[in-house]
Amino acid sequence: MDAEAGSRDDANADIHAIELVLLLLLPVCGGFCGAARKLKTPYPIVLVIAGLLLSFVPGIPKISLDPDVIFLIVLPPLLYSAAWLTSWREFKFNLVSILMLAFGLVGFTVLGVAETAHLVFAGFDWRLGFVLGAVVATTDAIAATSIAKRVGLPQRIVDILEARAW
Repeated sequence: MDAEAGSRDDANADIHAIELVLLLLLPVCGGFCGAARKLKTPYPIVLVIAGLLLSFVPGIPKISLDPDVIFLIVLPPLLYSAAWLTSWREFKFNLVSILMLAFGLVGFTVLGVAETAHLVFAGFDWRLGFVLGAVVATTDAIAATSIAKRVGLPQRIVDILEARAW
């Protein structure tokens, strides 16, 4: 019984640590978004840099996120909102560009990252390189659209980026 109580206490401590990190992360993200607004910089860029800097802080507990949570809870509303706001007329007009980006650019990126990783990192075989390339090749449609609009890219390019992501 003592072993069960000890494992239960460890599980409760892990849950409390995760809750604490998530509660602290919310105002931190809000602060970085406010800083991005003041700096007139797209917020995805500031959040990525802030996340990188926060990853170096010692003592932050490691949080494992189940991929099913992302695929079943987080991703569908994002894709739904992007699909709802997509102009079908523009989508049909830019279909060739969208397909070239969706297949050609992703394939080129996967191959390029796999080759580079194979040459740069010792012990990095082709299989791992292709996995890394597949992870790097995917883009976040919301971040790309936000940056493209903030930078002032033409609406046609923004439409192509939005449509390529889904």
